[in-house]
Amino acid sequence: MKKTLIISLVTTFVFGLFSCSTSKLSPEVQEYQKKLQEQVETQNYRFVANYAIPRGNFQPRYLTSEYDLKISKDTVEAFLPYYGVAYEAPVDLTGGGIKFTSKDFDYVLNHGKRPGNWIVNIRIKDQRREIILTLNIWENGDADLNVMDTSRQSIFFRGKIE
Repeated sequence: MKKTLIISLVTTFVFGLFSCSTSKLSPEVQEYQKKLQEQVETQNYRFVANYAIPRGNFQPRYLTSEYDLKISKDTVEAFLPYYGVAYEAPVDLTGGGIKFTSKDFDYVLNHGKRPGNWIVNIRIKDQRREIILTLNIWENGDADLNVMDTSRQSIFFRGKIE
């Protein structure tokens, strides 16, 4: 009796495992993933940050306002907060955070280690200082952004591609 019960439980578990692994994505999910891939490849998307992780002794925090990074073929526009150590004083004291509009930048798209993962490296060339943005994007729209600025400690954001 116990042996039959154990065999039936194992069989049920194995068939359940196979049915989960062979399930197909819904048409809506497939359409979203296709649209996201097209946006990333044609440089037409927006990263919306909802969580900031500063380097050093600063606490990570959820963002309550809408901060974003807009990317198009000819422009990169950043409106992001900054928490961390600055190595030089800003020229304009009203320009806190990471705020710029760039028309001169390098955009390099690489496929990640897994299918449906992209790594985007953007090097901003027309600002007073060099800024390097690294976006790690997944097929479900989740993304991480690392901002490296020569005059500040780097900062990391989590968010979504829209």
